[in-house]
Amino acid sequence: MDKDVAAMSALIGNEVKSKRPVRKNVEAVRINKATRKTKITFCILGMWSPLLPPYNIARLTALTRAAGFETSVFDWNIESYYYMKTKDEKYEGFWEPSAYFRWIDDKNYHEQIFPEYKEILDEYITQLEESDSDIIGFSIYDPNKYSTYYVAKELKQRCPEKVILMGGPECMEKRFKKPEYVDHYFIGETEGSLLQFLEDFEKGIRPKGDGPIGVMFGQKRVNLDELPFPDYNDFPMEMYTSGNRIMCTELSRGCVARCTYCTEVYYWKFRDRDGHKVVDEIQYAYDNYGINYVYFADSLMNGNIAEFRVFLEEMARRIKAGTLECMWWGYARADGRMDDEFYKLIADAGGLGFNYGFETGSDKVLKAINKKNTVAEINANIKSAHKYGVKTHACWVIGAPGEEIEDWNHSLNMLWNHRDRINEIAPGNGLGDTPGSAYDDREKFNITPRDFFLFGDWSTLDKKNTKIHRLIRIKQVHMWSIIGNKFSKNTTNNCYSYAELEGGHFKVNFLNKKTNEDVEYEFDFDFNIIKSNLGDFANSLMNEIWAILRMLWRVKGAYDIKISFNPEIDNRDMEACMHWDWNYTSDIDFSIDKDGKWKAKNYYNLEHKHENSYGDDHSFEYTYEGIGKW
Repeated sequence: MDKDVAAMSALIGNEVKSKRPVRKNVEAVRINKATRKTKITFCILGMWSPLLPPYNIARLTALTRAAGFETSVFDWNIESYYYMKTKDEKYEGFWEPSAYFRWIDDKNYHEQIFPEYKEILDEYITQLEESDSDIIGFSIYDPNKYSTYYVAKELKQRCPEKVILMGGPECMEKRFKKPEYVDHYFIGETEGSLLQFLEDFEKGIRPKGDGPIGVMFGQKRVNLDELPFPDYNDFPMEMYTSGNRIMCTELSRGCVARCTYCTEVYYWKFRDRDGHKVVDEIQYAYDNYGINYVYFADSLMNGNIAEFRVFLEEMARRIKAGTLECMWWGYARADGRMDDEFYKLIADAGGLGFNYGFETGSDKVLKAINKKNTVAEINANIKSAHKYGVKTHACWVIGAPGEEIEDWNHSLNMLWNHRDRINEIAPGNGLGDTPGSAYDDREKFNITPRDFFLFGDWSTLDKKNTKIHRLIRIKQVHMWSIIGNKFSKNTTNNCYSYAELEGGHFKVNFLNKKTNEDVEYEFDFDFNIIKSNLGDFANSLMNEIWAILRMLWRVKGAYDIKISFNPEIDNRDMEACMHWDWNYTSDIDFSIDKDGKWKAKNYYNLEHKHENSYGDDHSFEYTYEGIGKW
């Protein structure tokens, strides 16, 4: 390992010197190379992505080895992925993103996964028990927490002398409480605190108390440029399932925006890396591990447009010279400075595409969530990307406070107009209000307290935006994607969160062969068509469906459609979006002719399932029959 560390250090020392200004408020990680007696093991358990080796452990391994600590690495996530799918092929699906909630829910995990997973987890415990490592470090996330807790607890019972560490996003959450079998846990940037902990450990010095090690909200940040390149020597590179030799890296850490729903900006301050050094890291991985695909872990690669361009130009130069063959993918935000010329450079630099945080097709909602960009910028970026073959995956935040039916209709409008240019849509599970985000201020956003679990999740105080409203919009966008794909030249334009909904969820029959390719936004249409005497909540819920019904008329003309909301099939296909305290059933039967004359017979039933001490029972049943002309 010393040879590899020396090679990395030599490469770092011979990099092209950047002309960029010195970053303020960043600190280099102090690496004191020495002969060490302490041995450490890093490991990660399922479930995590089987596509690529975990970047965080590779980062920390490079640090500890550079400082002289004997380090072992176990990616038991990828091993258990193969073990489980060999045991029964149905378990391969448990590593799909749609299975996320099976792992994070205590009941689901211990009933559906743990009985079959326990056998190999016990083998891992035995391996750790028999190892001569003094310290065992677990990387812990929401979906692998129960697996990790089990292994750590059993290990501590067998080997109380081994020091157990935990670090990762699960430790950062305010809800985290250190289990008694965990000796210490890290928050913030572990690169900045781990080596000091290990050096103190060698001297017999241990942290006092049960508090975290590290700083979450400090002004000082790790200087990313001075970290050694990640060490992948112990990872089974041939086992990852992407079809390429793939790894993660980062051009930046943190975010320049303060979107209302996001917490990352509060975890660490934004800073970026020298674009030349990022390319040097990719070159090293290409030369030493055969890496030909890089996934950027940044919240946004274009947080600093100038340094992003430096990276692109250096990548393009090496690709053109034939010294590097590597593709990459990352996250970005819509930015008007990224014009046609910029996207051509992205393509020349090996960029395949981006997951964009578009979130909405409404300028009003962009302002409400503090996105600080515009629909015009989103439209321009999508068109420029498509022109140069750079793929667009559109991430959406559905149901933000302030989003009304007209705004949601505009999102459907945008998705339709770009159905040939957007490659995939990620609609998510509706806006969350994670602790640490701007939504901590419940009064400002007129939303219920976090201990007020109406409908199993947050709602606006007027009850016109609840988990059920968001479920209806989420189903609409899945339907919209399927329909848009039928009239698109781009056959990959699908949502990728859930199974196809056509058939059991909806059936549509178009009576007009003509398709309106590009539809202008419509303002001031009255979506409050159903006006029952059941109150604002019931009326708002029943009127949600008119967003997609109106857009279908505008893009295809005459049609008839049946849409079903059924707790049984919704729980099956859209489990993560469901509202646990209520059953929502609805049958929509709607038709419109070539002259715009429509008729509807819609049935709605909302049933309260459990006692709810926080609010009144808003159950209702209603049948709407109506006619009109558009």
